This record gives sequence, structure tokens and C-alpha cells, in this order.
Amino acid sequence: MTFWQASRTTVCTLVLAIFLLNLLQCQSNGVEVADEDNGPEAIALQALTALKEDRIPDYVDKMHPRALESLRSMMLDVVDAAEEAGGVDDFLRIFDNVNSADHLRQLDETEFFTAFLNGMLRIQPQIRDMLEAMEMEVLGHIREKEDLVHVVYRGIITQDDANFTTMTVVSLKADGDSWGMLLTSEIENMAAMLRLEFEVPD
Repeated sequence: MTFWQASRTTVCTLVLAIFLLNLLQCQSNGVEVADEDNGPEAIALQALTALKEDRIPDYVDKMHPRALESLRSMMLDVVDAAEEAGGVDDFLRIFDNVNSADHLRQLDETEFFTAFLNGMLRIQPQIRDMLEAMEMEVLGHIREKEDLVHVVYRGIITQDDANFTTMTVVSLKADGDSWGMLLTSEIENMAAMLRLEFEVPD
């Protein structure tokens, strides 16, 4: 393996670690929902519970369409640059059951995010055990705009008789008469890292 190849493998591994850390900070277990059944807290809870229970299609279904479109667009820019640079194989390992760049381009937004998320969990299977151990308490939400809400959670992981606490914000945007989750800052930063590493032009 050349230094160039090792560098890109390291970046892809770091990207996975950042994304999976965010997953750990966003799971729910026995939380109380303080709004209506299709309100932002309820939608976030339904999505995160689905992820915790390994119901990936149900989790993806709670994403806002604009978020799915954004992720696909950002990642396809990277795959184009990775192909030109000769590092597309390192990039494609992030996705589950995707065997070529052309195959990835053929996926629609929902299929794309599903392959992305399943790829994360395949590469780091121990994450599932950690998800089951995570306990969360929903603290409420902040309405930034009429159609934009930030739901706040406190997460607790117990390990070796020690408790580790995190605070997490999940943003949701109105989607018709319901709400959809937006990409987290961790995912957006991950995409920015990949764009920088593969020298994607702005």
C-alpha cells in the first residue's frame, strides 16, 4: 500500500469514527415524548428508536427529503473526485453492497442513505451493542423558526461502573404536516473532510 492509499484509508476510517460517535450520542431508550405524535420530539424518538432496534428503513423514512438529497449530492461530488484520483475503492468501502461508482450513482436518495448507514454499521459491528446500552432522556426542543426545531437529548453510557454523559441536538425541519430530521453537523463535517481530502472543487 502506498502512502497515498494509506492516507485515504485513514481518512475514511476517521470519517466512520466521527459518524458512529454521533450515532452513539443520538440513541433513545424509554424517553418521554412531550409533544404530539407527529411533532418533532416524537419523530426524532421514533427514528432513533428504529435505529436502536436495527430497523434501518424506518430510521431513513424519518429523514427530511432535503437531507437525503444533500447527502447524496455531497457524496457523489466526492466519488467523482475519488475516481479521478484513483482512490474510489477506499471511498466505496463506506457503503454497503455497492460494488462500483456507477452502481452508487444509480441509487436514489433513500437507497443511497440506507447503503451509507448500513455500511457504517457493517464496518463497526460493535456499535450495535453500544446502542443497546445507551439510555437517553429527551429534554425538550427549541424552535428556531416556524419550520425548524432543535430537539435536545441527554445520553448516558455506563461502563465499568462509570457513567458517561453527552448532550446532543437533533435538528428537524417541517415536512408537510410532519417533521423530518436534517443531517447532523458531524455528517456535514465528514463530507467536508472527504471533499478536502479528495480535492473536490467548491
